[in-house]
Amino acid sequence: MFTKYILPAIIIGVAIVLAVIIVVASKTSSAKEDKIHKLSTTDGFIKKPYYIKHQNIDMFKAIREVMPDNVNVQVKVTLDTFIKYNGFDVDKKRLLTKYVDIVLFNDEDFTPILAIDLYNYDTTLESMHVMRGDIVNLLNSCGIPCISLPLELAQDKPNLQNTLLNAIRREDLIKLGVNDEQ
Repeated sequence: MFTKYILPAIIIGVAIVLAVIIVVASKTSSAKEDKIHKLSTTDGFIKKPYYIKHQNIDMFKAIREVMPDNVNVQVKVTLDTFIKYNGFDVDKKRLLTKYVDIVLFNDEDFTPILAIDLYNYDTTLESMHVMRGDIVNLLNSCGIPCISLPLELAQDKPNLQNTLLNAIRREDLIKLGVNDEQ
């Protein structure tokens, strides 16, 4: 009875235990290999030649030039960087992973004071001249003003400064120390 029933059961049990040990050991060793893998150029990653388009760089520089020194200008800012999700009625992941071309922050407390979407007059689609409605609604619900600006406005610095200051809320202008005459 021992050799007919019990011995084969023990052999099968030992084989299963050994198989499980081998599978677990191979997964943990490959996980360790993944953790220590160093990325190299053979992995297919390369540095982008530029972070933003050249036209956007001109606008970024123009905005920095016309705004007060205590305004921090950031480019390509995802919404989840400066907006906290606090509800259940929207698709948080889909919406907050979107980005805004330029966001102006108060340098003192790093609160957002203006979101700017850039477009080019050469764009034939009229829908490209305005920020997406869901993003506008989200920003407005958080009390962050937003505007769409043509890239060509970078060439007209007085008009650019006027447009930006008129878009920023009055209480933020006061915090920045900007008087109403500007």
